[in-house]
Amino acid sequence: MYLLRPGKTQDAIEIAEFENSVIKYEDDQSKYQKLTDENFILVSMAHSTYIRHSEKFADLLNQKWKTNVSIPTRGVKQAGFYVLVGASMPSVLIEAGFLSNEADEKFLNSEAGQNEIVNCIYNSIKEYSKYYEDVMIEE
Repeated sequence: MYLLRPGKTQDAIEIAEFENSVIKYEDDQSKYQKLTDENFILVSMAHSTYIRHSEKFADLLNQKWKTNVSIPTRGVKQAGFYVLVGASMPSVLIEAGFLSNEADEKFLNSEAGQNEIVNCIYNSIKEYSKYYEDVMIEE
């Protein structure tokens, strides 16, 4: 699971740069502003309203993943992925597995594996929704 924030480790920064590099294959690349330090600060400020909710959802999902999905979780990390930039809501990027890993690929292509992942995400959303409603009532 990834949250939108500047990467804290060199590994997270390099992963975000690699993942974001696919923008070069888009027909209209101009719609993606470069995540310069200045732009990232502005995006992060706009997104900060939702960050604690994103963190809570990522934590719930990560805990459920540990007990309900056969592919081990790699934890919750932070990186500057383009796909998270425009979200005006709590958001996380889920890395379900790797097609380059033969066991992961088999699991991800199986109906049982897909059901495990879908049920985990669905149950996490339901639990987060209950949490969110409770928090909003208190605030």
